Amino acid sequence: MVFVSFSPSAGACSGLEGPPLADIPIVYAVDTAKWVILSVQK
Repeated sequence: MVFVSFSPSAGACSGLEGPPLADIPIVYAVDTAKWVILSVQK
């Protein structure tokens, strides 16, 4: 199992339309044998 986290870079999404990235950062627990997401934590 591996934990993967994403977080936005300040200014990386400037000028783009759409909802704010309120759900960031998110941490995923991923099973590396089958490459499936086991859990999502906000």
